[in-house]
Amino acid sequence: MIRNVTVQSGERTNAAGRPVGNKILLSIPNQEYRLIRPHLEYCTFPSHLTLHEPTETLRFVYFLNAGLISLIVPMEDGQTVEAGVVGNEGAAGAPIAVGLIRSPVREIVQISGDGFRVTAVAMFRVLKSTPRLQMMLSRYTAVQGMQVAQTVACNRLHLH
Repeated sequence: MIRNVTVQSGERTNAAGRPVGNKILLSIPNQEYRLIRPHLEYCTFPSHLTLHEPTETLRFVYFLNAGLISLIVPMEDGQTVEAGVVGNEGAAGAPIAVGLIRSPVREIVQISGDGFRVTAVAMFRVLKSTPRLQMMLSRYTAVQGMQVAQTVACNRLHLH
């Protein structure tokens, strides 16, 4: 889904002029946004696109403007369980923000949308000089962990 949106004065964009609708990117201070802005690569995310496999190293952090990413836990027997979701309020690949290069979840686009990606290498560099962004992503990662725990508890109680 490509959005044709006119950028209003004062709105945030990436270096190519694409508007930003991600809540984390919109909430950080201007001086921090200027540091990450050159690394924001605009992407469209079609439904069913796999962004990350648990067997791979995390390569990107994804900031959605629109759409939804499912966090899927693959089981040894081949079954999968949806453990959480990411929308424009957060980021996929957020474990990079706390120094991790692996994640046990598969990230799959559930609802098509658009947004930005930043390479892990660039993110590690930027985070050294962006304490507010570091804190926001760290908090988001912690809340996401709580969401996964709640989902697991609900699934356990209601499916058995």
